[in-house]
Amino acid sequence: MRRQNRFLAGLFLSEILCFGISWAGDNVWTSSGPYEGKRDVWIAALVLDPSVPTTVYAGTTEGVYKSLDGGVTWAEASVGLTSSAVAALAVDPGATQTVYAGTDYGGGVFKSVDGGVSWTAANNGLPDATDKRNIDALIVDPSTPQTVYAGTWDGVYKSMDGGASWVAINNGMVNCCWSENLHVYAMAMDPSAPQTIYAGGSGGAYKSVDGGENWTRITGNLSNPSFFGLMVDPRAGQIVYAIADNAAWPFRSPDGGVTWVPGEDRGFPQSRTVAVSPSTPQAVYAGTTDGVYRSVDGGKTWAAFNDDEHHDIVSLAVSPTTPQTLYAGTTDGRVYMITLTGPTVVGTQTWGEVKDQIR
Repeated sequence: MRRQNRFLAGLFLSEILCFGISWAGDNVWTSSGPYEGKRDVWIAALVLDPSVPTTVYAGTTEGVYKSLDGGVTWAEASVGLTSSAVAALAVDPGATQTVYAGTDYGGGVFKSVDGGVSWTAANNGLPDATDKRNIDALIVDPSTPQTVYAGTWDGVYKSMDGGASWVAINNGMVNCCWSENLHVYAMAMDPSAPQTIYAGGSGGAYKSVDGGENWTRITGNLSNPSFFGLMVDPRAGQIVYAIADNAAWPFRSPDGGVTWVPGEDRGFPQSRTVAVSPSTPQAVYAGTTDGVYRSVDGGKTWAAFNDDEHHDIVSLAVSPTTPQTLYAGTTDGRVYMITLTGPTVVGTQTWGEVKDQIR
């Protein structure tokens, strides 16, 4: 099993700053990071403020960090976090000073209403057992921001009051694999139909069309894999990408999870996370154990988006307002950013480094 916990084996979700790649061309990747170059620090989650996309939050194994200048400089933003292992982040799109953090090692959910200056625990109704209160996925409903979903090691939980209270919503979910608990590692929402939610974990992949009240297993033609990453194409909600256990490339579903088509099988590297361009749906990015790879045909074929420094990428994010700007987080404390110059995102790129260590 490749995932002992969110940090030791994968940290997939959602969500790119850049990592020391250099190709000839007009586009440049720059790198910074909370703990740049430290092999034991994971940039497990990246999320951008949708109203001010130069504001970037990084969830790491050492807490939350925040950048106000697109990743050039960083400051710690962890006051009140009693668990420093942050595996998931989500920003309220209607009140962007409100940020949620999901933590591992039993810490549960934390909420900030001041842009990460301070945090308070928001665990009322979540599992009491600390081995179940690991939060690896968070989603805020853009149409009803008080509605928040959490993927835990005890299934999916839902809050309808901004995290003040939670209830389990696991009707139809059955774990099939290696654990007695249904570990949910990834969640995704169709932004055009927020009642449509996907959840993936140790029991395969599930879909709900009623805001999590009922779930249907959508592993389809796949042979009961565990799922560690999910992404809905923001321009075509029926297209879903998934990271499955031991799969080199993301799977793609053209029909909302009814069927799945694997990417080309090259055996290496192993995918960890996936991101889709909101303006060019055929442009898909995979964070892998060998750096960033890019597909320009909707995931059918992939090409390396790196050169000599092939970092282990565990988080990706695309700017909501400048979709040519991408971010990537690594397992050695680095965050990378690139702004692509071509509207079709083709040609070679350059990834450079900015040696601004957060600490």
